[in-house]
Amino acid sequence: MTDLTSIELEALSLNYQELVATSQTLMLSTASIDGIPDISYAPFVRGPDGAFYIFVSKLTSHSINLLRNEHKIT
Repeated sequence: MTDLTSIELEALSLNYQELVATSQTLMLSTASIDGIPDISYAPFVRGPDGAFYIFVSKLTSHSINLLRNEHKIT
């Protein structure tokens, strides 16, 4: 892996911040209980603490996957 300079890291950070600030959706990737992947768009907002909050119906497959799959990351 290539070491990045502080200038390159700062540029990447600014690009990331601009991308998030101008986006309204993200790609949400989940897996079913059987391990079948499911990827779809979901709307989001950022909280004051920088956390991402997604808005999905409990009827969508990714919501069902999140609620049923025991391998959760919090």
